[in-house]
Amino acid sequence: MGRQRDFVATLCCEASFCPDSPDLALGLTFLTAWLLSHMADEERGLGSPGASVDDFVMIAQQVD
Repeated sequence: MGRQRDFVATLCCEASFCPDSPDLALGLTFLTAWLLSHMADEERGLGSPGASVDDFVMIAQQVD
């Protein structure tokens, strides 16, 4: 988790001070691929057998 925070902090600083940097574009490309990979791993662990992560789920909240 610390590695992710450091990487995002570095990208944030670079975006603020050097928005035209080619390294920023590469870093954002890497970050999005990294996040998508982690999300896919998490989604595989959350679903029930036969359910798709794209299935529609409705959550109703009871209001008193």
